[in-house]
Amino acid sequence: MIRNLLMSNIADSMGTRWRGARLTWKITGAFLGTLLVFGISVITIVFHLTKGLLHEQINQRTLALATNLADAAAGQIPTNNLLVLHALVARYALQDGVAYAFIEDRNGRILAHSLGGKFPAELQTENLRSDSWGSVRNRARNYVGGCC
Repeated sequence: MIRNLLMSNIADSMGTRWRGARLTWKITGAFLGTLLVFGISVITIVFHLTKGLLHEQINQRTLALATNLADAAAGQIPTNNLLVLHALVARYALQDGVAYAFIEDRNGRILAHSLGGKFPAELQTENLRSDSWGSVRNRARNYVGGCC
């Protein structure tokens, strides 16, 4: 009888221990799952905010470069001084982060560009998206076609 009682107590204590361990794992799993979801949410929010700020900075830099190029080219377009226009475009295309630059007249004819050879048709201003270039085109439409 004492033996059965001892065995019963040992079995009960082991069952309680396993139930306690399962509860500990459940609480730990719930905590880690919540922490994982919260961490992914924070990373996603920071990513989108940073992405928006970087796009804004790039657009502001593009506007500044295009405005400076337009102001520098404004005096050379009426005289049709193509050598100076090509030199200006080449100088502005060498800036960090600038892929290409070009100058067009009122009729949309490309006067100078930094790509060498024939200017690609897919880069004509009619084909570019107007949402990022709208303010640049409105301010310097006769002089600057694009950069950055």
